[in-house]
Amino acid sequence: MKIVCVGSYCAGALICDLLNGEASPFETSVIQNRFNHTLKVGPDDKFLHLVLPTHLAEWEKLTTRLVGAEWTEGKAFGHHQPIFLIPNLDIFEEVYNITTTTMKSRWYRFLRHYWIEINGQKMMQEYSMDNIKGIINIIKHDPSWLPVEGPNITNIEFEDVVSGKWCEETGGDMKHMATWRRKNKFILDDFEQDPALVELWETQEQYYMDPDWEEMNGRPAEFYRKVPPLWEVPAINRINSLLDDKNG
Repeated sequence: MKIVCVGSYCAGALICDLLNGEASPFETSVIQNRFNHTLKVGPDDKFLHLVLPTHLAEWEKLTTRLVGAEWTEGKAFGHHQPIFLIPNLDIFEEVYNITTTTMKSRWYRFLRHYWIEINGQKMMQEYSMDNIKGIINIIKHDPSWLPVEGPNITNIEFEDVVSGKWCEETGGDMKHMATWRRKNKFILDDFEQDPALVELWETQEQYYMDPDWEEMNGRPAEFYRKVPPLWEVPAINRINSLLDDKNG
């Protein structure tokens, strides 16, 4: 069993497809792939997303069971846990760490958030400017998605996924890759973005965010549109810690 550690909207389903030699169907621009969901959902739908270290016991129980299953051998599974939070890396055949070291990678990730969640395919128009700034703050300044060295770890920069470079270099399905790029054309360099959006991205400085949201388990869908998702709370705590260190 292999795992893909990948930030939200960093093409985890595409990467799983390419690693697993599959071409799962699209829903608008998003690939619907079970291998990209299995490690995210809590047991018996008790909660919507596994979040480390909060759900450490559940993570260890789930991954131990999956690693021991015959059908998972050689297959890659995506999730949104940063690699340094995973306590049992050694049980996996390979670990793929999707990094956002470059500002272009972070910009691509933000654009997928913006065009899919805020201004497009899910029609979530009730997002306020504060929500957009919060997404920018997390994506630009979260220190989670950086290269990590290890015997079974492969680091892949997100911009190399978007461009198709990684797919080509590894002999992946370029036809599936091309379909993903076509359906996600709104993040490519030749797509004309609103100058005001570009300016907001370029000028948004790191700021302190309040991580004290209520637990979202069992909440109606409308609730999720108004607050950052539960899995981003640890990222916000990491961003706040960086500011605390900087400010002494």
